[in-house]
Amino acid sequence: MRIVVDLQACQSGSRLGGIGRYSLHLTEALAQLCAAHGQHELRIILNDLMPDSIPELYHIFSALIPRQQIQVFQVPGPIAENNPDNHTRARIAEVIREHYIQRLAPDIIHIASLIEGLSDNVVSSVDALPSKAGLERTVVTLYDLIPLVDKERYLQNPLVQTHYYRKLDALKRAGGLLAISEFSRQQGIDVLGIAPDRIINIAAGVDPRFQPLTIPNEQAAQLRQRYGLNGGIVLYTSSFDQRKNQARLIQAFAQLPAPLLNQYQLVIVGNGWEGIYNELYQVATRAGLNRKQVIFTGRITDADLLALYNLTDVFVFPSLSEGYGLPVLEAMACGIPTIASNTTSIPEVVGRDDALFDPFDISSINAKLHQALTDHGFRNELREHGLIQSRQFTWKASATRALEFLTEQYARTVTFSRASVLEIDKHAFKTLRQMCKDNQVGTAETIRVAAAVAANMKCLINCSPSIPRIGWITTWNTRCGIAMYSRYLTGAHRQDYTIFAPYEPQPALPDESNVVRCWHIGRDDLRSLAEQIHLQGITTLVIQFNYGLFDFYSLNQFLREMIATGRRVFITLHATTDTVEKQLSQLSEPLALCDAIFVHSKKDETELNKIGLNQRTQLFPHGVPDIPITPVKSPIPSGRFVIASYGFFLPHKGLFELIEVCQILITQYKLDIHLLMINAEYPVDISAALIAEAKQRIAKHQLQERVTLVTDFLDDAVSLGWLHDADLICYPYQQTGESSSAAVRMGLAAQRPVVVTPLTIFDDVNSVVLQLPGTSIKEIAKGIAELNGRLRHPDVALQTIQAAAKQWVIAHGYSTLAEKFWQRLGGKS
Repeated sequence: MRIVVDLQACQSGSRLGGIGRYSLHLTEALAQLCAAHGQHELRIILNDLMPDSIPELYHIFSALIPRQQIQVFQVPGPIAENNPDNHTRARIAEVIREHYIQRLAPDIIHIASLIEGLSDNVVSSVDALPSKAGLERTVVTLYDLIPLVDKERYLQNPLVQTHYYRKLDALKRAGGLLAISEFSRQQGIDVLGIAPDRIINIAAGVDPRFQPLTIPNEQAAQLRQRYGLNGGIVLYTSSFDQRKNQARLIQAFAQLPAPLLNQYQLVIVGNGWEGIYNELYQVATRAGLNRKQVIFTGRITDADLLALYNLTDVFVFPSLSEGYGLPVLEAMACGIPTIASNTTSIPEVVGRDDALFDPFDISSINAKLHQALTDHGFRNELREHGLIQSRQFTWKASATRALEFLTEQYARTVTFSRASVLEIDKHAFKTLRQMCKDNQVGTAETIRVAAAVAANMKCLINCSPSIPRIGWITTWNTRCGIAMYSRYLTGAHRQDYTIFAPYEPQPALPDESNVVRCWHIGRDDLRSLAEQIHLQGITTLVIQFNYGLFDFYSLNQFLREMIATGRRVFITLHATTDTVEKQLSQLSEPLALCDAIFVHSKKDETELNKIGLNQRTQLFPHGVPDIPITPVKSPIPSGRFVIASYGFFLPHKGLFELIEVCQILITQYKLDIHLLMINAEYPVDISAALIAEAKQRIAKHQLQERVTLVTDFLDDAVSLGWLHDADLICYPYQQTGESSSAAVRMGLAAQRPVVVTPLTIFDDVNSVVLQLPGTSIKEIAKGIAELNGRLRHPDVALQTIQAAAKQWVIAHGYSTLAEKFWQRLGGKS
């Protein structure tokens, strides 16, 4: 059974209160049950008009369900209905959302909170896009009917009233309701006329974090200082809705005897605002209390809340009306003596009559509070009872009851035939066209509607296909290190991938049939790339990243879209050294949502740890081309000590320094050496300019007979043939933003001794290469001169390094790595 959970309640303002927490914990428990059951797929949908909340939800659910099963629908906004200008757009958004859900082919739809969207960009509905099966398969959480029962207090504003009644009508149309308490269930039956078999009490649970804890003295002192606490604590946690009854609690607290008032502070936790605080401070002042006796903490972190519970002497909950009253359960689970109102659902949570009071009667609140603070025996009984009572309420139990009800509800609908995707699309388009016409929606708005529908159609229905379609975003068939890396790493499965390459007027090799050129390097907005990925049906993406390849803003948006539409995303970072204009921290949020971030070195891991990406980072090395060496006819006179360099002719590679070193080795060290520079021209202007300057330097030092400069882009097998004739292959890099060197691996593949400058780019090959004493010309010359003597008569250390290099080359062959990579992506061998 595929269960689609609309979790916008964890994106809107509700996420800060009881509804958001209830929705989150129930969905977490449902996800755990589905994973354990093995026959149900849980999919979560979110709203992209509230993007700031999405990364946290990805993080929370990352260990429970595959990331690609959290998908994001798009609707035109704004749609908050406290603005009448948004009403037409909100109705259209309801149709778009239901079209999106129908395309996901759900067996059951669970809406975590339906009565939303008055002041947030939430879109919720039942039967906005009529479907008999859709009606019956929609199940909604019923929290309470407080606004309906207390119309005079809550439904005086016409906008609020209209919004509430519309949502209430939708609630009544739903196939089933999950009530959070027996009180709420009975309200649904008595007030709404819901048939008893369509509504079930699933109760609630308490997060296992809420438990008795000993708070270290230092932590307790910091907490007390942070919130101005210097005495015993009487705690109340709630929102500042009218029914929360803070004013009567303050008045009841003020009537305690002076010794108790001197001993305790009333601490009220909740996301209030300056106006309500001032109003309640006035209540306190009139009752004879000062600002040190009543503390408003505002919203606090979960960690502080847990610590505060465990420092509390008595928890009091004077709410007038509750669908459940989750803070009561949390306090009892922490072993805190708890007293509460005797109204609505609260008694079934507390489970003890003598712990209750009349919340409308100040003297009743005061009497019970006085008893709890002064009667130690009563307080201990409350503590022990609370621990036992709270253990009866678990999210697993609530989720189990919910899953049983969802399964039964689905069983009632199995006779409904499922519409095809084409039928769903036609029905939605026809409905939307008529709505736009009836409401005289302008051309620009109509285009926005069409764009939102088109975006939603890109979401994957099957997030885990038996045969994944894997796409690579990379340079390809160009004179580029990443292009070569990609070619080798695709390996034997090259034709099984779809290659999404940038436009290239003159590729170095002809493109294969599976190559799609659809983006520009640099400042492309990547929209054409996204469209091609959708058209090709790609389910898994591999992205080869370097700073110069992408505009960071566009890449940010692109990554979010790919992940939101249900695609798995893997990215390889070929560099992690920030530039002035581009920093990886600008991409930290979408990178945190990727399935994995592959890097080449420990240095890369360290850089990513700095921006909080360590959990997604995995080391994956550069490989070694395991290809035959093509012999070449060398023009170099025999008998000379041949020093070779290899790689693209680019800045910071130390190639000018190496020419100067050649001069020093000949003139000062009197060595018979020859410099073989296999350094291809890179297709940028600076490379050609550097080659021209190198030729001038060679001529200046009269080294034309001592330097062979090869700047053509050679086949790797030919390059290996040149390098194999060298006595020593040198990489005299000066500085670089690269994470790891592919060029040095070619040197190792040539089966010749390799020497490098002491830079972090070579850290991953340190055990199998020789190291120069420094990066200066004198240090490089000295190091090579010493090696000249050692290599003529190899010592044990040199022989050990050479033997280790041979084994390292075998272990890091690209054919082996390519197969591992294919399997890591979910490819089938």
